[in-house]
Amino acid sequence: FYSKVCHLAISEGLAKPGQDVFMPGTDCKDAYLLESGDMFYLPRQGQSFAKERGPEGVTLSNEHLCVVCLWAEWHHRGRLSSGQNMSYFIKVNCETFGQVAMKFGGPLFRYLQIFGILLVSEIEYLQEQGTIVSDMNLEKEQLIHLAAQAERYSDVAAPKSAPNKFTQSLSRILTIKRASTQTES
Repeated sequence: FYSKVCHLAISEGLAKPGQDVFMPGTDCKDAYLLESGDMFYLPRQGQSFAKERGPEGVTLSNEHLCVVCLWAEWHHRGRLSSGQNMSYFIKVNCETFGQVAMKFGGPLFRYLQIFGILLVSEIEYLQEQGTIVSDMNLEKEQLIHLAAQAERYSDVAAPKSAPNKFTQSLSRILTIKRASTQTES
């Protein structure tokens, strides 16, 4: 699965200083993983972030954006542009990612489906509560919580059989993430 995603769904991108990567209202076809350089994210005109992020926008480095587009139709909610230096990022094409996951099938596909449902539900809930939803992802703790929930639900939905290599490695990854989150707190 991972090699197929890397070869088919992932591409590298770069932005010159001041260059826009995406604009508000445009169709989102990729999730973005910022690698190096500083990028600046500004919410759509007329919106602002919560007070802790500041109304003018936020400078990003080593972040991921628009991950929800891997599971749902998404339109950019703000503007992402490069800062003072050249910025490098990775794009994951949402359509290709979905096709690879569907073709792979099995427990991984079931887990990804459940995680996607939980992520989209959380974003819809936040919107209903009046929260400004941007292209930036949920907080790390929220994502780890959703991943753990998806793992539990996936286990319940799975046929009763011996754990396979994927579910064993997924459990190890989630255990490591939980441990690192607890150490950071």
